[in-house]
Amino acid sequence: MSSLFDISVSSDRITAMVVLKKDAPEESVITAEQIKEELQNKKITFGIKEDVLHSLADANEKTEFPLLIAEGKAACIGEDGYIVNKMIVEKAKQDHGQKTLNFRDVIKIPSVSNGQLIAEVVQPSMGVPGIDVYGNTIPAIKGKPVKMKAGKNVMIHDDKFYATLDGQLSVTTDSIHVYPIFEVNGDLDLNTGNIDFIGNVVIRGNIPSEYTVKAGGDIHVYGLVEAAHLVAGGSIHISGGIAGGMRGSVDAAIDIHANYLNLAVCSAGQNIFVDRSILHSKVKSGGNIIVRSGHIIGGEINAAKSVEAVDFGNHHYMHTVIKIDANQMLIEKELHLKNELRANKDSLMKLYMLSQRLNQRLEMARTLSDEENRLLKKQELTVKTLNKRNAEIEEEISSIKEELITMAKESFVLAKGEVFPNTQIYFGAYSKNIKTVTAKVKMTIRNGDISTLPL
Repeated sequence: MSSLFDISVSSDRITAMVVLKKDAPEESVITAEQIKEELQNKKITFGIKEDVLHSLADANEKTEFPLLIAEGKAACIGEDGYIVNKMIVEKAKQDHGQKTLNFRDVIKIPSVSNGQLIAEVVQPSMGVPGIDVYGNTIPAIKGKPVKMKAGKNVMIHDDKFYATLDGQLSVTTDSIHVYPIFEVNGDLDLNTGNIDFIGNVVIRGNIPSEYTVKAGGDIHVYGLVEAAHLVAGGSIHISGGIAGGMRGSVDAAIDIHANYLNLAVCSAGQNIFVDRSILHSKVKSGGNIIVRSGHIIGGEINAAKSVEAVDFGNHHYMHTVIKIDANQMLIEKELHLKNELRANKDSLMKLYMLSQRLNQRLEMARTLSDEENRLLKKQELTVKTLNKRNAEIEEEISSIKEELITMAKESFVLAKGEVFPNTQIYFGAYSKNIKTVTAKVKMTIRNGDISTLPL
């Protein structure tokens, strides 16, 4: 072993560095032969930097330490699995093109027929193996599988999703459903009354104040929504706008699409897309809030990831509050999942004790009554179901934690036009009050402060 230097190998065995020892003289001369000998002693054989060794032999070149002397090849991660929307592909073929889109990019949800192919899972690919500096193979890393289940009225066979009835497609975060359709050919009125339907609801007119529409799937409204109450297990699509007078509410588990929001109270588990403007409204999103071609004036806008609009506030300096809080909705979901997990574990403990008692009785009596046999089989089935659900919950909690980290890094407020004074921007506990007109900027959190960057 050299008394002047050591060769340090990284924990992943990808890099090897020549490091001077603490007691080595500052003007120490290290030769290529000394390094080659030490590499041989440490059995480092792959990725040796021959150019570095040549430079050591050149007396005119000054060597800086630590010195990278060998570098392996890291294993490459394979491509993640994904879903191919077969309906969009078929339409693209008809249009003499090939196009694959995410289901959630499609605003007009298509109808499907019984037996129709909806989507196909593309499995993740295997990556490329690497080699460490010792010449050992580093196993390739497979991409992550896509998390998508067959939901209501959908079956999966050979990685293909098929509809099992005629209906409308609805896609949630992790599942594909086909719902039956309840359709109203005109405005909602006393003849129809309030609606509470397990599938998708289509209103080909307006929804006046005081009415309630609940859908297990999506809600499509081809007119205006006044101070009514809409609740959807999927997404809500409103061709007109929402003029709620701060009395109605629109709540979607997935996305909300609308032409405009005026004095509206809205909440979406994922994203909110508005074509024109958001005026004096209270809006909450678990993802992004995007106003495509207009402004946000007044009210309070709260998103977990980002808020985008042309303008924020107006020339009259209307007080406008924009909040980016990546934690709130996801933490609430995480808490709910943890409570469910705790309850399931308590149930499993009780079932385990029941199983012990029944098995002890079986050992002693060598037989069980019909009722006890039925109870034991039910217990075994329940344990299997709870264990499967607990595994799903733990995976969901892990995904939430990963998403929270990503959100904190990627959250922003983007103004394609102007941000007017008296607009208050919040990123969690950090806040910034806009005091002068600011144009075409992106605001994000950096090093514990709100940073404003030009577009």
